[in-house]
This record gives sequence, structure tokens and C-alpha cells, in this order.
Amino acid sequence: MASNAAPDNHPYTYQLSHPCVIDDRENGGCRASDFRECPAAPDRVVEDLVPESRRLALPDPNPDDDVVETVTTDGYPTFGAPVGTPVGPWIVGERGCIDITALNPPPSPDEVFRYFQTLPLPQLTTQHQPPGDVLTGLPVIFYTDSPTTQTFTVDIRGFQVAIEATAQQFTWHTGDTTGQITSTDPG
Repeated sequence: MASNAAPDNHPYTYQLSHPCVIDDRENGGCRASDFRECPAAPDRVVEDLVPESRRLALPDPNPDDDVVETVTTDGYPTFGAPVGTPVGPWIVGERGCIDITALNPPPSPDEVFRYFQTLPLPQLTTQHQPPGDVLTGLPVIFYTDSPTTQTFTVDIRGFQVAIEATAQQFTWHTGDTTGQITSTDPG
């Protein structure tokens, strides 16, 4: 019968680590090869990870003998560590693209950006002063009085994520030899 319960006295503890974390732990820094993109289907989270395991101290299998001690499944010394204590170094598994959707991590920045790209951002209405037709050679002020910030709340795999879209730059195309005019405020 299948169960989500861990067996009594499980012999290992597990973790998934990013390659950079392992490199930093073993070599004191990351390498360019520690970063790799993994393809993922929509609504799936797939990351480049390394599974690791570490032995746990188990109860003495022969409690009737005169020596009471903890052991590991492969005989690695526990040095008297209490039952359930991790002993020895992490045992590094094979690196790969691992689907971690079932672990339900919060959305990554890349995943939030994919949702952002589908949002219906508003078109800002352009205004100019003086109103009406403009005369050549006279100064004209371009501006928008449309809202320049909009907040969206989206559901990403059960997480409520607030995305705030704010216009940070405005580019005005005047249609004459002036060319483009760029500013950081809306007018």
C-alpha cells in the first residue's frame, strides 16, 4: 500500500541543491557552468538541480548486546550521534532538470514574468498643449494624464501574486525632424 508517511527510522535525509550551492560549498565559489535553463511546460516548475542525500543515525540493531550505539545503513561511523541526527557529508547525486511542481515552491521571477507578458496593459492616451491643431515652429508640450501604474493580482499555481506595472520611460514621436523625445515623467 502506498503512503506519504516516511518509514520509521528512515536511513537518509534528502535535499535538492542548485549546482552553484554545491560548488560554493566544495570550492568556495560558483562557475558559469552552474547555471543552466531547463525547458518547462506551462504551469510546471522545472529547475536545474542536484539531488543529495545524507545518512541518519539509526537505533542499534542489537540492543541486547552490552554496547548501545547508533549505526548507519552502510556502516559509516556515527560517533555516538543520537538517533535521527545527520552524519557524514552530503552524498551528491546526478545533476538534471527536475520537475519540482509537486513540491509547490513559490513562483520564480521567470514564471511571474511569463504571466506579466500576458497581462492587458493599457494604452496611455497622448495629450498636447496648446490644444487643437499645432502650428509649425511653436513649442508644444506632450503629456499623458492616463494612470501610469496599474496593479494586477494573478493566481500562479495557487499563489496570489500582485504585479505592479509602472511606466518608467516615455518616448514621444513628434513626426518632424526633431525625432524622438524621451523622458522619465509623463509630460
